[in-house]
Amino acid sequence: MNLGEYLGAGAGITKGLWRLNGNSNDASGNGYNGTDTGIAYGLAHGRFGQGASFVQASSSNIALPSSIDTPLANGSFTFGGWFNQQVNSPVVLSRGVVYTGSNYYGLSITLSGSSVIFVRNINTTTAYQLTLSCTVPASVFFFLVLTFDKSNGDTKAYVNGTLGASGTMSSYASNVAYHASFDTGWHLGALMRNLSDAFYTHKEDEVFLENVIWSPTMVQKYYTRALGRGVFAPSSS
Repeated sequence: MNLGEYLGAGAGITKGLWRLNGNSNDASGNGYNGTDTGIAYGLAHGRFGQGASFVQASSSNIALPSSIDTPLANGSFTFGGWFNQQVNSPVVLSRGVVYTGSNYYGLSITLSGSSVIFVRNINTTTAYQLTLSCTVPASVFFFLVLTFDKSNGDTKAYVNGTLGASGTMSSYASNVAYHASFDTGWHLGALMRNLSDAFYTHKEDEVFLENVIWSPTMVQKYYTRALGRGVFAPSSS
């Protein structure tokens, strides 16, 4: 079985790889290191070795460089990792999600018990939100992958290696837009926009961002390999 290139340094399609083994450094080789606020690391917080614990009362978040706008804001992508939602509906990734009274801005990925919610706004009077209905485990680590195809809006959410739901994001051809007054950059584990910031008690481990769209076969291969503590980014064959 051909598992393709590794997730990690030198991986051509890996935009970011945050293993969260004691810090939020980027292991992809691209240098997109995070900046921690209120994060605790330890074996008790991870799925594979150490992981990151986010606490609502500590305003926990990991700030990531704006460079990951490519591909998150302007291209197709695969975002994934291991998550443990200890409170309902944690935002696991976001940048500048806000309604100004006229237009909607920003991108976010949110978990709930019954769905994965993908918000992708483009500075219009319409809020673009796709609710992908599927069972999302609580109080236990699970593997989440969300793929977005900018050529047609096709969006898929996978839970523990299996396709949970799919849908089409409207206005997919436009890039994500931010409002200067409410844009604080990319954050793991929080909703931050200089207005009613929100934080969530949960855990994250082995978070990654790819600038290609993983197929169902690739997702399943990675999930299976990860359970064997491998670190491969699978090919489609």
